[in-house]
Amino acid sequence: MNKLSIVITTYNKQNDVLKNLYELANADMLLHITDKIVVVDQSESGHEILVGPQSAIETDSKLRILSEKLQVVSQPNLGGSGGYSRGMYESLKSDNVGYVLLLDDDAVINSASIINTYNESVLISKSGKPTIIGGKMLPLDINKTEQAIEANLNRKIWVVQGESTDLKKVDFAGWWMCMIPREIIEKNGFAMPYFIKWDDVEYSLRAKAAGFGVRMLDDVYVRHETWEAKGNKYSWVSHYHERNKFITALIYSDYKRGRYAICFSLLAFIKSALITGPRKSAIAIRLSALQFVTDQRFSDTMNLHSYHKNLMQMSKNPPKISRLRAIFSAISVHTKLYVKWPKLREYYRDMQKSLVGIDFWTLQIK
Repeated sequence: MNKLSIVITTYNKQNDVLKNLYELANADMLLHITDKIVVVDQSESGHEILVGPQSAIETDSKLRILSEKLQVVSQPNLGGSGGYSRGMYESLKSDNVGYVLLLDDDAVINSASIINTYNESVLISKSGKPTIIGGKMLPLDINKTEQAIEANLNRKIWVVQGESTDLKKVDFAGWWMCMIPREIIEKNGFAMPYFIKWDDVEYSLRAKAAGFGVRMLDDVYVRHETWEAKGNKYSWVSHYHERNKFITALIYSDYKRGRYAICFSLLAFIKSALITGPRKSAIAIRLSALQFVTDQRFSDTMNLHSYHKNLMQMSKNPPKISRLRAIFSAISVHTKLYVKWPKLREYYRDMQKSLVGIDFWTLQIK
C-alpha cells in the first residue's frame, strides 16, 4: 500500500520521456519502491515511439526491465491537468500505490531526489498529516546553480512569488515534480480542468483547505527549461494563465471583491497595450480569457480538447486590436469583474465541486 507510482504526461515529447525512462531503468533502488510508471501520451503523432512492437520500450533491452511496471495510455490532448488527472486515476487502481509522483515530460529527473522525496513523504504521513511535497527547479545548464523556485503567492494581487525562507510553509508545489499521498487524492479529487497553468496552485490550495500539508524539500530538484525561455508570456498560454488565475482567486480569495488583484491586472493590461507593439495578439487573447471568466462560461470547457483547438485557431489568426481599443476593453472587462465578483465567486465555487471528481474526468478520457 505504500509503494510509489510515477506519472509522466507528454504532448509530442516522447523522446524526452524516453530519456527519463532510461534514467528510471538504471535506478535499482528507485524501482524497488515503485509499483507503477504511468505515461500519459497526449501527442498528435509518434505514438509508436512508446507503444507497439517497434517501440523503444519493446526493442531496447535497457528498457525491458520496466515492462512489468510501465503503463502507457493514449488519450486526446487534455493538457497537463488532464494528463495528470488520468495518471492519478490509473495509479489509484493499484492497491499497492500509496504515493503518486507527477513529473514534467521535459524535466531532467534525478533518481536520488525522487527517493528522498518518497522517504520524506512516508515519514511525514506517519506523523498523521499527509503532505504534498514539491521539488525545486534548477536551470538546464548544469553550470548554473541559481534556483527558480515558485512556491508562494501574493494573495492580494494573485501573482506567484519566489522562494520562501521556510520550505515547510509554502503555498503550493509545482507539478514539474510533485509527490502526492494517496489519501490526499482520494479526498481532494483530481485537477481542475484548467488545461495548463494554475492547476498545481489550485490543487495545493484545495488540499490545504482540507487540512493537508504542502511543503518543499531543500535537497530535491529537477532541471527544467525556464518559463522565460519557452516564451509563455506572449503566446496562447497567456489565455490560460489569465483565465485560471482569476478563477483560482475567485475560489480562494479572502477579499469580497478582489480589488487589489483587479487593479494590478488592469495596470498590467494598460502597460502591455502601450508597449506591446507587434505582440498585440497577446492582448486580444488575454482579454478573451477575462471575458470568459466574467461571462461564467466554464461549461465551455466540458470538452477540453475542442476548447484548446479553438483557442489555438484564434491564436493563429488573432483579432486585430488597436492600443486605444485594448485599453478601453481592459477597463470594461475589469470593471465587470469587480462588479460581478461576489456572484462569480459563488458560481466558480459551485462549479469546482463537479469538475474535480471521477465522473467529469471519465467523460473527458473516453
